[in-house]
Amino acid sequence: MCESVLRVYDDSRSADCLLVAFSSLGGGAGGVSHHEFVKSSQRAGATHALFLRDLKSAWFLLGLGDDGSFEDVVAVLDEEVESLQPKGIVLVGASMGGYAAIRAGLALSHRVPTVILAFAPQIVIEPQDRSVLGLPAMPFDANLHALKAAWSARHAGRLPTALEPWDQSQHTARVLADSARESWRRTLVTAETAWRDPRVQRRVEQARLAAKQGVREGVCEGVQHSVHGAQVHGAQVPPLAQRSAEQPGTCDATCDTRALVIHVHVGTLSAADVFEAQHLEEAMRASSPHARRVQVHTHLHEELGHALARDLRDMMELEGLLQEAMALASADGKTAPSQA
Repeated sequence: MCESVLRVYDDSRSADCLLVAFSSLGGGAGGVSHHEFVKSSQRAGATHALFLRDLKSAWFLLGLGDDGSFEDVVAVLDEEVESLQPKGIVLVGASMGGYAAIRAGLALSHRVPTVILAFAPQIVIEPQDRSVLGLPAMPFDANLHALKAAWSARHAGRLPTALEPWDQSQHTARVLADSARESWRRTLVTAETAWRDPRVQRRVEQARLAAKQGVREGVCEGVQHSVHGAQVHGAQVPPLAQRSAEQPGTCDATCDTRALVIHVHVGTLSAADVFEAQHLEEAMRASSPHARRVQVHTHLHEELGHALARDLRDMMELEGLLQEAMALASADGKTAPSQA
């Protein structure tokens, strides 16, 4: 497990916020993922950062060691939270790491205020379900089929969605059968023709028009939605903390509005990522008891694709997002501050 876990802690300071970063596929020697977001977190000022990598490229479903499980990953994080007692926790990841960040955040948010930064995450990883939803082909599809074979050798049933620990009512299956198929599967076509289809183009163009206006926000059954383009970061867009404070969803006075905040960043050049983000929002809306304590913000970045986390880093924007997320997660009290 030592090769999978890297702790960068400043023991001379208290842990106001614990930042946890999950690796994505590949990038390291021999195609094995390396620890990611290390330098970005340091530049963002993280005093306590935990980096996890999946040596088996299995979406962390096989744990961090041999013959493990995702529950083992959550247990590691539970131990860190118990030891450090942070005011809040930020979980960050791209692609495969985004899937893990969302799933772990849903499992941990009952213990500590949690903010999730997921860049182009997978929500649905079962190959059959991705086919049913009509998701365009992605480079990691072969990895998912290999994971499915390994999973089937040990477990029955489908590969779990990113909503697994939170979705005890199995409503995701209902979304697959009803809401997703009816609301947006019909707008999807094959990967080869997706961006030539006028229906898909209209949806992206609507988001781009909203981006030009700065931020489009609304509340639907407790789920917050905001869309903005990559070029409008900064003065035109309120900080994450301010947006969360201004739009507390349907929570009443006794509800901790910071219990769980999910920020999903996707690029307009990756149709699959855009529609998986939509699926996440559909799933959250489908479960009203949980929607009261969950805020979901979708950020659509123009002219970026599946590797937008890397691109945002190169654009010097990633550190700012990490800083804002840590400020929000570690804010005292039930209400986030008006400024980051």
